Amino acid sequence: MADALTDNTWVRDIDHNMSQQIIEEYLQLWDKLESVVLTQSEEDRIIWTHSSSGEYSAKSAYDLHFQNLGRCSAAELIWKTKAPPKFRFFIWLLLQDRIWTAARLQVRHWPNEYFCQLCVRNLETANHLFVECPVVKTVWHRVGLWVRAPSLQPDNWELVDNVSEWFIQMMNRLPPPLKEGLRCLILLTIWEIWRERNSRIFRKECKQVQKIVESIHDEANTWAHAGNKGLRLVLQV
Repeated sequence: MADALTDNTWVRDIDHNMSQQIIEEYLQLWDKLESVVLTQSEEDRIIWTHSSSGEYSAKSAYDLHFQNLGRCSAAELIWKTKAPPKFRFFIWLLLQDRIWTAARLQVRHWPNEYFCQLCVRNLETANHLFVECPVVKTVWHRVGLWVRAPSLQPDNWELVDNVSEWFIQMMNRLPPPLKEGLRCLILLTIWEIWRERNSRIFRKECKQVQKIVESIHDEANTWAHAGNKGLRLVLQV
């Protein structure tokens, strides 16, 4: 850098094949470099402008990569909910439409059942399986009645375009005193619906709605007795 600035050597190095636009940028650069003062006792060094120390770090590069991206409003709702890691990870994949529903398998031309295995009426998409399926709506309705939580009942849901919007809307509408426990119950219900779907596809076993709700009930009580205070408050066990 110092060699290039000495006696404006850089000018002669790039002075060729100039268009009008390049000439304008060339003159602007020259004007800015006129104010540069070289310090002979210091060697040139590279400064990473994205950290306060001027030194490169993996963290500063990571922060730069996500600098202009908005935060996912669902992330906090998922990762701060007191539930087993596999439940939270599954919900995270679900909200990004990354679970292997029939619709997603079809895109890759992989074998699939096409129909939702709970109602056998529609193409199985994530939104259908957890929100629109009439069998699943009955499950949600009974779970909502059981814990006296209107927010969990389909009659009180607003029309949304995808499962992510539905999830965020439902989670945010929970009453504050029971919010922590009801969030756990929502994750558990989604997981049990997915388990039932897989049971019907891979083991050809089918539970009635009441049995699905009983499975949710039993698992929720297990969580409560294991120390989940939020669920214990919801269930009053």
